[in-house]
Amino acid sequence: MKILVTIGPVSERESSLKKILNITNLLRVNGSHNSLIWHKNITTKIKKISPNCKILLDIPGVKPRTMNKKDLFIEKNEKIFFSYKKKIFKGNIKNVHLSNPIPQLKNKNRYLSISDGLYLFKIIKISKEYIQAVSLQSFTLKPFKGLNIPGSTYSEILQKKKYLDFLKKSNNKKILFDAIGLSFVQNQNLVKYIKNKFKDKIIISKIENILGLKNIDSIIKYSDVIMIDRGDLGAEIKSENLYSAIDLVIERCKKQNTPVIVATENLNSMMRDTEASKSDIVNISHLGSLNVDTIMLSDETAISKNYFKIIKWLDSFINKTKQLENDKKYKSENTINHKEFLFKFYNNLNKNFKDLPLILFTKKGYFLKDYLNSSSNKNFFIFTTNKMIEKIYSFSNKTKIFYIKKFNNKRLNFFIYNELRKVKDEIFKKNKSAILIYTNYPRKGSKANNITLLNKDDFK
Repeated sequence: MKILVTIGPVSERESSLKKILNITNLLRVNGSHNSLIWHKNITTKIKKISPNCKILLDIPGVKPRTMNKKDLFIEKNEKIFFSYKKKIFKGNIKNVHLSNPIPQLKNKNRYLSISDGLYLFKIIKISKEYIQAVSLQSFTLKPFKGLNIPGSTYSEILQKKKYLDFLKKSNNKKILFDAIGLSFVQNQNLVKYIKNKFKDKIIISKIENILGLKNIDSIIKYSDVIMIDRGDLGAEIKSENLYSAIDLVIERCKKQNTPVIVATENLNSMMRDTEASKSDIVNISHLGSLNVDTIMLSDETAISKNYFKIIKWLDSFINKTKQLENDKKYKSENTINHKEFLFKFYNNLNKNFKDLPLILFTKKGYFLKDYLNSSSNKNFFIFTTNKMIEKIYSFSNKTKIFYIKKFNNKRLNFFIYNELRKVKDEIFKKNKSAILIYTNYPRKGSKANNITLLNKDDFK
């Protein structure tokens, strides 16, 4: 698994960014927090340190958020009005303004929640302008927390308007980013529209409500990456349905070989403790067993003073888990006879050589998704001139991908040899052999022009 780190107030210093970028090259900035100027400054700083780092800009969605600027204490059984724009005057009853309109409701809902399902309210009355509800516990409402009503749907017209407005402002401010995070994606229409407008950006669709689950296959088809936001999704479909929903989305992503990110509360226990809780460890292990590509850290690295300890712990845990898996697998021989190799390669590649590194040189890389999908190999090294392919598969757990500006076709063998020599220590880290596949202009029905067995000794 890879690590996607959210940058916030505690991790924004240049010294902090350098330490983080030594561990991962996937960073996220959240458009729902901080000013556009902050986003411009932080993304410029990141790209200056690491030009090849992939930055996800998570753009604010249409989910209503509480607009209280200060902490607001709410008592158990206290009645509250939640309203968009219009203030409701009802004696001493507290009124909490919302950032967005109340979502559309197909069924009568009895409950709403605040802060990813953490605090529950029983609904007394609901209209287009306000919700009157009673709190089921005493708690302190922090500023700008999300409100969820199970089973609700969101206006696509409002989504499109808000997303385009924010992206236009982001471009005007020259915010640097490689990927766009679309919140509450409910079908493929919005994905296709944004993708057509921003052809050079990775489109990451966030699955966060019942409609997103219902249309998951078509959303995956038109998205570059899928993110499962467990906080909103659990609050929208009820927590008892969350486990099966996560498994469903991951399974469908794997069928289409689309990278999948799992977000929300992956290591919250380490925000207050020095070690991860047993439940967090089991959670991450389970995600690993499902072949999740990337784990996202949110509050853990944006506002926690333990941010770097958390990143280091997760990186170490992932590496140890990977080593344990490798120890259980079949280990290939140090050297392989070429005739034996060709025979086995064509007859039973996945069974006999699943641990060998597989190296692909591909200019356009359009066949890559199908190729990865058909192979059980999880140790791919990909060299391509296609910048979008390089961006998208930076999020894939199966691949280590390298962007090349231009292929030297006149001295092709020498060119390939030099490119491989630059990363030979990574390729031959655990095996003394590797499979090289070079694709340039494949014939109809074929996937490659050249298949070669490489040995570590070739690169001394």
